[in-house]
Amino acid sequence: MCADGPRIEAEDPRSPRAQRDLEAYVREVREAAGLTELEVSGGLADVHGFLPDHGGAFFIVNDGADAIGCVGLRKWEDGIGEIKRMWVAPAARGQGLGTLMLEQVERTARDLGYHRLVLDTNSALTAALRFYAGNGFREIERYNQNRDATHFFAKVLGR
Repeated sequence: MCADGPRIEAEDPRSPRAQRDLEAYVREVREAAGLTELEVSGGLADVHGFLPDHGGAFFIVNDGADAIGCVGLRKWEDGIGEIKRMWVAPAARGQGLGTLMLEQVERTARDLGYHRLVLDTNSALTAALRFYAGNGFREIERYNQNRDATHFFAKVLGR
């Protein structure tokens, strides 16, 4: 455990720590939402948009040697970023880490020139639905072709 508690750190999404978190995320979402078509390998490979030279960022929550959470930000279109792969390890939930990650993503999005964030999720992920609604995201019409997504959210970023 980190002396000062968990820290949110920028991480290359291709790193072993990031890949472990992304694999845990994909496996948990597959099980929770019954998404049998969601491939673990696809979730691990689809990270180029999180790289800084593509207008993105990727963060992990580091608790000493272990990464216990992750979140990615990628460019959706000019001025709009998309949040993907937000996850906190089950044993670390309830500590406010999701809120800290979301705050970091919003700061980074503003720094990258994004004025709005969008995201999608699945109705089986009820905690995620409550979390995003409770953090200023409003439901919007479908904005992408993700077959597994049932709910779509957006948030206008303040300065």
